[in-house]
Amino acid sequence: MSLLFLKINSNLVSHPIIICMENFSKRFCMILFLLCFQLCSLTSCKKTKSEISVTELDKLPPISQTGANTFGCLINGKAFLPNGGGVNTVPLKCLYDPNYGGGDLSIRAKNFINANDFISITLNLRPFTSPGTFSLSFGGPFGVSYFNTIASCNFTTYDPPSPTIVYGTLLITSFSNLNRIISGTFSYKVNTSSCGFVEVTYGRFDLKF
Repeated sequence: MSLLFLKINSNLVSHPIIICMENFSKRFCMILFLLCFQLCSLTSCKKTKSEISVTELDKLPPISQTGANTFGCLINGKAFLPNGGGVNTVPLKCLYDPNYGGGDLSIRAKNFINANDFISITLNLRPFTSPGTFSLSFGGPFGVSYFNTIASCNFTTYDPPSPTIVYGTLLITSFSNLNRIISGTFSYKVNTSSCGFVEVTYGRFDLKF
């Protein structure tokens, strides 16, 4: 009668070694090897949910066009979301006046770190009447403002001293003055004299005004 010897090293699910006698069925040996491999996949080789890290990008709200009142972006690779505020200050505000300057859009998001410190991003667009792509420029239709009270990093593309613009784009994907909903994406990178490079990426918003 043929004999089968199964030798498994100290790490059971990592390195199974099957040793068969020369006169034993190679097909049967292969089946046993596959069974050991499946055992590895179903036990210690499989990561649990707690082992899977959440990236900064995962923290941002999904891109949508339903008026979900969401806003988010990465600032130098870190997730930024509107948060906090008090009775007289809201963390997220969107205003649109169709009768001023050919249509004036202002989106401001604040993250309150504590009672006195915050980070804020403001997107301004004027004139604006319909969806499209707008490039960041000094004193142009699309402009930005940024304030970080902890890092003492403040700049705007409207007033001097203005930062050096590396790139900047605002894409309005959906706009309805009737339903009062506006959605879009944005990104920009500037070089400031006070705090170096500030890069905003993966920006998205879906707001009611």
